[in-house]
Amino acid sequence: MQDDELDDIAECLDCGATISPGRDRGFALGDEKFLCFDCAALRGGIYDEMDDRWTVWPITGDEPATTRRPHV
Repeated sequence: MQDDELDDIAECLDCGATISPGRDRGFALGDEKFLCFDCAALRGGIYDEMDDRWTVWPITGDEPATTRRPHV
């Protein structure tokens, strides 16, 4: 793995899944805070495939989603 690929790796705040913010459809909460797609959807986020964007943002706060699914 190259150094630039290592910089493009983040961990989901809820489930700990490793995601690539530049390639995966995660939700950015800040510069270095992300939710994976599944956790963002569990928090009520709705992603529009046609527009390639979140049309409804997930509910965010300090607490993880109450209905957590372990990353497999």
